[in-house]
Amino acid sequence: MRPPIEEEIEAAEVEVDDGQQTAVMLVSTRLAGNAVIRVVNRCNEAQESHNLDLSECQLMQIPDAIYLLMQNTQLVTCDLSNNVISKLPVKFTERFPTITELNLSHNQISKLPDQLSEMKNLKKLNISYNSFVELPEPIAHLGELTTLIANNNFIIDVNVRTLESCLKHLKEVDLKDNPLNTSTVDALEQELPFRVMFTPPTDEDWRDLDN
Repeated sequence: MRPPIEEEIEAAEVEVDDGQQTAVMLVSTRLAGNAVIRVVNRCNEAQESHNLDLSECQLMQIPDAIYLLMQNTQLVTCDLSNNVISKLPVKFTERFPTITELNLSHNQISKLPDQLSEMKNLKKLNISYNSFVELPEPIAHLGELTTLIANNNFIIDVNVRTLESCLKHLKEVDLKDNPLNTSTVDALEQELPFRVMFTPPTDEDWRDLDN
């Protein structure tokens, strides 16, 4: 069952004729509940700051009303952490291509859309505490990426050479608390042009993943 916040936000999509402030006022008057009001208020704040913080808003998905409220705003950062989001929609990458920092941590995401590679300005990506079993392939196309945080997932194998060859600006990669296999650990222990943090396997079960 979808939480009330999703149904209420989607029901709040309105025809906007008098600009974005009118949209915020109309949506605010139609929605109820602390979580929904929090979403609307943070969208309103982001129109000024260009930094959208939707962390801890009980979101299972990114409602279309967000795009309505932010339609005339070029975002610089977006924090979607600590929700229950399972999918980052293509529409998000298309509508917010100017984002330089994206925090998706503490959700239930296992895959990122190919269109993530169109976010050409993205410099910091946090996908920690999700359900990834590998680093999403689109990450290799984020040419401006400097920081990748992917700890506490279920990642077994990482193509370290792809990161090295494709991400020329990469400075830091956090892979701590993932069940990395032996070949990945060996590759990470080599001299690399970026700082990498990982947890060496100590449990024999981790090593058995190679077999």
